[in-house]
Amino acid sequence: MKPPPPDFVLVGAAKCGTSSIHAVLSKHPGLFLSHVKEPHYFAVDFPRRREVEAERGYESLFREAKPGQLRGESSVHYITSTEAVKALIARRPDVKVIVVVRNPIDLFISWHNECLKALDEDERDLKRAWDLQEQRAAGGAIPRLCKEPGFLQYRDFCSLGRQAAALFAQVPEAQRQVILFDELIAKPQFTLANIVSFLGATDPWQAELPRENSFARPRSNAVARLVRFAHVNRASNRLRLALKPFFNRLGVYPIKWILNSNLEPTAKPNIDPAFREELSRAFSSDVSLLGELLGRDLNSLWKIPKQFGTDTATSPSLSVPNPTMSAGLPPAASDLESTRSQGPHLSNGTQSGRESRAALIFANFGFYHMARMKSLAEKLPLSGVEIAGHQELYGWKVDKTGYDIRTVYDGPLEARRSPLAQLQLGISLWGHLNRIRPNVLLIPGYADFCAITAAVWGRLNRSLNVMMFESTEIDWPRVSKKE
Repeated sequence: MKPPPPDFVLVGAAKCGTSSIHAVLSKHPGLFLSHVKEPHYFAVDFPRRREVEAERGYESLFREAKPGQLRGESSVHYITSTEAVKALIARRPDVKVIVVVRNPIDLFISWHNECLKALDEDERDLKRAWDLQEQRAAGGAIPRLCKEPGFLQYRDFCSLGRQAAALFAQVPEAQRQVILFDELIAKPQFTLANIVSFLGATDPWQAELPRENSFARPRSNAVARLVRFAHVNRASNRLRLALKPFFNRLGVYPIKWILNSNLEPTAKPNIDPAFREELSRAFSSDVSLLGELLGRDLNSLWKIPKQFGTDTATSPSLSVPNPTMSAGLPPAASDLESTRSQGPHLSNGTQSGRESRAALIFANFGFYHMARMKSLAEKLPLSGVEIAGHQELYGWKVDKTGYDIRTVYDGPLEARRSPLAQLQLGISLWGHLNRIRPNVLLIPGYADFCAITAAVWGRLNRSLNVMMFESTEIDWPRVSKKE
């Protein structure tokens, strides 16, 4: 009888290239990786990070694996968890474990940025966030939307030597592989080939490591808060978890797409020499421990001098008080209410520091629509957005030369009528609006998904929403509650 999954697991660490490795390994013909990345099924001590809680749900992640394929998953907080590896070994004593480690100072910088993106962190300054650890370990100064306050204990979280030592004590040497992030970046093909060889997959395979998760911050905190609410609210989170496997199997990641569309690149923060020395002192002994475990001089590689290794200050535990989230909308939702009450504001051609720009949305641009486009373009900067490249109902062939008109879907509109297709169109439309950044939105008044998506985007981004419709006896029937 075939043993239960998983055959192998990428257990961490976070911000060490695990997303890229997961993406590459999932293309290997001899491997099957779960469509749901980071299920964190075994991390029972981090309940808010678990995407799958039931054994039946976990085993369903691997249901589509072909005979002979090795089944694996990636959950980056297994190495941080005190329970995950133990539970994993209890289920599969022969499981193979892959760990990626990196310079803890670089890890701290990247993890702090990740926490800011996810609204787990609200202190943008690295030094002040670091100094808040003791206060947060006592349960104070924890952001209201933070899912796991222990992950703001940056020293503990980034001390991979101690975490690796705990893993080494539970996983036999032949079943574990540790990768240096430095080597993954410098020699990706060689490193990926070593991983595949370690797993025992022999099929021929060409791989290219994608670059993911660059430095970025939310463009709109309102959108980020809305997405976070979908995670922290019990009812919406249950719905999200129920739908996630279905969408992921189709290669559709709506929440991730919305989050990424809402991000704008930012420069990696610089650390002044005094703070870098403080971080070196904090991490030196742990880097020495990790180096001893791997038989490598990591202090020299990562430029964290060994003379700081005598520092014995205790770091706060990852197990810190977790304030109960109040029921209903999080406090940040009041920002959305104030936006609704104040309404959009346009003054001297700008809104919230943005240059005035309008976006005109239609299902498809014909002669009538281009007339509106030309008239409006004479009065203010304008971009057009058509949901589909053409409609089978109409045979319009319109010259759009000289105008900024973007097409969400190149094919016929009639081919995108299913609920899933409408969702995909709405997600793509959201991305176009994020790139255009209009503060005036002209939206067709039909109550379809794309029109509603545009209206929601405009409300969250404080744009002036102009609904365009005129009812006649030959128009679509109007339903007041939908309008």
